[in-house]
Amino acid sequence: MIKKYVANIAKRQPSNSWVTRFLRRNREKIITRNTAGIDQNCKKADDFKDYYNYFRLLHDYIEKYDIQPQNIYNMDEKGFLLGVT
Repeated sequence: MIKKYVANIAKRQPSNSWVTRFLRRNREKIITRNTAGIDQNCKKADDFKDYYNYFRLLHDYIEKYDIQPQNIYNMDEKGFLLGVT
């Protein structure tokens, strides 16, 4: 993905080792992270129908209770952390 972005800016294709060399040159400015693989049980439990039903239900509640976009919040699995700013 980054090679396509660079090619678009530079108007030429970067070499195969360009990304590696770029990251090495900018080690102090760029932090790289590797992602962890997904557990196979989680992968098997992932189902399109569940997502579809969830978002359909969410949409229905938003319409039923006339919830405005500015009143919709995101929350992760930790929930609210009281006393933490």
